[in-house]
Amino acid sequence: MAALWVGLFGFGLALDERVDGPWVLTAPTLLRLGALGLPLEDGWAGLRAGSTLLLHSDALHLASNLAAWALILLSYPRSIAPRRLLGVFVVGGLIAALGSIAAYSQVGGVSVGPSGALCACLSFALLQPARRAVKLLWLLLALAFLVGGQLASGDQGAHVAGLLAGGLLGFWRRPRPAARSPQPAAPA
Repeated sequence: MAALWVGLFGFGLALDERVDGPWVLTAPTLLRLGALGLPLEDGWAGLRAGSTLLLHSDALHLASNLAAWALILLSYPRSIAPRRLLGVFVVGGLIAALGSIAAYSQVGGVSVGPSGALCACLSFALLQPARRAVKLLWLLLALAFLVGGQLASGDQGAHVAGLLAGGLLGFWRRPRPAARSPQPAAPA
């Protein structure tokens, strides 16, 4: 995943005729790469909701998501299958894109990045069995997405929708306690 993120960002830098500031991709380049343009104007919105999970607007955005992904992967419980984590990432990311559409369709702009999907992975993980220190790390990362997104004028619609989606998936896939079998009655 990380190699794909870095490769697409580098490809975007090569495509961009001009770069807005230090390593910042322009909106037209992001849209050519598959970012979600708001309000929705073309018939590719469904595809763009998925492709936006692979794109980043600038080098800082890319670096922060790479760091968050690394922390998630290094701390995720081994009891959660990698395909389940990837499923939460994709489903949570698509729901986060819907949150972005709902929050910003009247305002307009470009929605890009996997941070909503990463928020879904974090809230999913918080509902799984894990050590307290690990859960604290996940909680701090989720708060960093919310606070950092707010400070950087990030896509809060996607962050909140991702957190809610991951929480719902976490409740749905939460390990259930084993049912106790009835004890036979003692002979009298």
